[in-house]
This record gives sequence, structure tokens and C-alpha cells, in this order.
Amino acid sequence: MTNTIEKQTAEQFAENMKNYNVYCDFSLLSLLVDIDLILNNEAIFNKQSNLPDTIKQQAYKNEAGLGAYIGESVCRLYQGTWQGVFNPNNAAFNYYTSAVIFGDYAFYPTHFISYHISNNKPGEQSEGTFADYLLRTLPFITQQQAPKRADQSNTFYHKIKHLTCSAPNSNEAP
Repeated sequence: MTNTIEKQTAEQFAENMKNYNVYCDFSLLSLLVDIDLILNNEAIFNKQSNLPDTIKQQAYKNEAGLGAYIGESVCRLYQGTWQGVFNPNNAAFNYYTSAVIFGDYAFYPTHFISYHISNNKPGEQSEGTFADYLLRTLPFITQQQAPKRADQSNTFYHKIKHLTCSAPNSNEAP
């Protein structure tokens, strides 16, 4: 496996997220759980105009890093290939220029992130969760490539069922 700028950015992002107590491990479960935790952490993407430029620049790098982490994770899980130009310092450039290819399907990791950050306040889910988006997108990705291990699909559905079935009903007392 080559050491691309996308891979390097993703690994550095995963390492940096440990500072926020989020342990990204490039797994499907991490994509389904950690991405929404990250997106809802205001400190990670704080771009308020009254902040020093260094903090805003780090927020843009974090956004690009999250896109790289998502893309690199699906590459590893489903044998995708990065295509296009990736900028590790600003995700805005990656919106149209960086994709992960699965056969004839192009997955743009930054699309959901950019839309979510632009249209939600931290903690809001009015535009939906990344987990929901990924679950709707995976059939397009997996239609082109099978998971690396034959049992991975069963593990995936077991984890999803466990996550959704074990979540307490919001109307019930804990």
C-alpha cells in the first residue's frame, strides 16, 4: 500500500483525535460512531471570526483530516482507490477534486462533512447523522467490491443491530 497524502492526513487526524478522547481505528464501527461524535464537537471545527487565525486554520485542517479519515477508512474496508487532488490544509478544495473510486462509483468523503458543518450548529442533527448517510451510501460502494473478509458483512449488520437495538428509547427513563 502506497503512502499517499490522503493516507498520511488520515493517520495524523486519527492520532490528533485522541486529544479529544476519540479513538479512530479505521473500522466500520468507528465510521458509524466516531464521525458523529467528531462532527458534534465544537472545539474541533471552531471557525468563528473572532478567533486567532491559527485556531481557524486548524479547524480547516481538521475538516480536511476528517474527509481523509473517512475516505481512507472506506478504502481499507472496501478496496477503494483515491483519485484526484487532495489538499490537507483546507477541505473546501477537496469537495470537487478528491474522491474514492469503487468500480464506476465515486464517493466524495467531504460532501457530507461540508454540508453538515455549513447547515448545522454543533450538536444539531437536523441534516441527519453521518451514520445514516453512510448506511445509505454503502450499497453503492459494496455493489462494486465485496468486503475483505467474508464474515465482515455479518459483523457489520450485527454491530448495527446491536447499536440500534441497545440504544435506550428516548421516551424511557434510563
